[in-house]
Amino acid sequence: MPSGQAAPDAEAHFDQVAQHASQEDLSHGISDALRSDQMLPLGQMVGDIYAKANPQQQAGMLNQILGSLNPGALSSLGGVPGGLVGGAGGGHVQVSPQQVSEISP
Repeated sequence: MPSGQAAPDAEAHFDQVAQHASQEDLSHGISDALRSDQMLPLGQMVGDIYAKANPQQQAGMLNQILGSLNPGALSSLGGVPGGLVGGAGGGHVQVSPQQVSEISP
């Protein structure tokens, strides 16, 4: 199987292992897999996942990232481009699936 491609039944295997492995073993296994030289670089992996996602999934990914930033981080990055901020202020950033199309990859 080419590097960077999952086996067709990988999700089922992961679910089976996750149900029976300890949290520590699972954590170490995932960490080791992500550090493997047989994996794509993390940035490329995330970019590929984002590119293949639908607008709802893309918005969810961006909102998770933006929601994890401390209040000063967005301002230090220049804020959110194009007024892509929704919600009721208070520093809360929410990108909608419709707004995702306005964001350049």
